[in-house]
Amino acid sequence: MGGGGGNSTSTTVAQPAKYVKPYVLDMLHRAGDLSNREYNPYTGEQVAPLNAQHRQGMNLVTNRALNGDPAFTAASNQAQDTLNGNYLGRGAFRNEMAGVDNPYLNQVINNTNADITRSFTNATMPQTDASMARAGAFGGSAWQQQNAENNRQMAAELAKNTANMRMNDYHNQQQFAENLADRQSQAWGQERGNMMGMVGAGQQLSNQAYTDAQNMLGVGDITRDYQQTLNNQNYQNFLNQQNWPLQNLDILGNAINRAMGGGSSSVSSSSMPTVNRTASMIGGALAGGVLGSSNGGGYGGAAGAGLGALSGLL
Repeated sequence: MGGGGGNSTSTTVAQPAKYVKPYVLDMLHRAGDLSNREYNPYTGEQVAPLNAQHRQGMNLVTNRALNGDPAFTAASNQAQDTLNGNYLGRGAFRNEMAGVDNPYLNQVINNTNADITRSFTNATMPQTDASMARAGAFGGSAWQQQNAENNRQMAAELAKNTANMRMNDYHNQQQFAENLADRQSQAWGQERGNMMGMVGAGQQLSNQAYTDAQNMLGVGDITRDYQQTLNNQNYQNFLNQQNWPLQNLDILGNAINRAMGGGSSSVSSSSMPTVNRTASMIGGALAGGVLGSSNGGGYGGAAGAGLGALSGLL
């Protein structure tokens, strides 16, 4: 833009090529339309919600935390009973048959005692009678005394036989009881070992439910991540749609800047100094475009060019 005083003033005006001017005006109109455009918010889903797998997994964790687990409860009770010494003194067993009248033993005793009785009756007693008869003392006091002795000896033999057999049976019962106690103690100890081993197993079984719930939550995470990816893409598509006019405007502004830098014409006039508003607009657009490009380029260059051109028309 040039200016001066008097009728002899000469003015040199730099203006773009004619084919550029329509595009500058078009860019200004489009920029104005864009500046008046209402805000258009994105109404789609931006954050993927929790899905059914998430809710089920959280329910599993909540139910386990509130209600516990039977396996863990049983294992905890075993551990508590052990710590309290509730199993001390157990494992000592006794023979339930010890001291019980053994009918089989009684039969054996009766049979052997019958043999002893028959031996005295059929052998000892007749010998005594024969001996006393030969001595002429049969039926006398000597005979009676010998018979009494014979009866005493027979009773002693019967008692001795009975006692020996019952003593042997007692020892047998004791030995059997010890063997039984050993076997039962070993079995009890092994079972107690199994119980204590299940304490840790009970904890693992209880934690398995949390593992299953965690896996369920992991499935939910996969589904939710996929949904979030779709949401992000939809939002990006929306932004691309919103930015599309701005990108086109920026392309137009860059083309105008390049065209304005590549060609212009000079016009001399002797009339009163005037302002060529179109040339001022183009010059302002060029300066604004250079300034906007120095501040980051892209949309800034187009916006700077538009504002510079607008200032040239004022």
